[in-house]
Amino acid sequence: MGGKCNADLAGETQSTTCRVGQLSRISGVGKQVLRRYDRNGLLHSAVSLESGNHLYTREDLIQLERLAVMQMLGLSRSQIKECLSIRGRDLRDELGLQRRILLEKRRLLTRAIYFMEHAEMVNRDPQSCDWHYLGKVVEAIKTLKDPECFKRFYIYGTIHEDATPALRHKAQ
Repeated sequence: MGGKCNADLAGETQSTTCRVGQLSRISGVGKQVLRRYDRNGLLHSAVSLESGNHLYTREDLIQLERLAVMQMLGLSRSQIKECLSIRGRDLRDELGLQRRILLEKRRLLTRAIYFMEHAEMVNRDPQSCDWHYLGKVVEAIKTLKDPECFKRFYIYGTIHEDATPALRHKAQ
């Protein structure tokens, strides 16, 4: 094997490698899932010719972290591949972008909760229905579930002019 692999892999040099089981322990992602990511082109492990083992590097761990965030945002496999193909950001910039995306998602979630609470208060009478707050709940949930707008956020680093109108409006 090309070097030790432990919980400190992120701080190791580029040449440090580890096997699938070690990466699984570090990341909490199952070995079968890691192998599937390899087969689907989401991770790009090197294969050790003498042993046949797949070896992973620090860059693979960084890629796995990016992948986890994009999955959490609800991006499809093709959207994830598109985002993963974008290079040029260093790890610090990447983490800063991910933090901003998560903050935006939290803000949208808080907005949905706010409208739900108001809808609960206004709609106490089972015979009546306040359409305004219920409509706002639906709008907030739809925006939260729109992976396309988060993909654009991920690609452009901000809410781009092509972003979903509801998300673009909220950013202003």
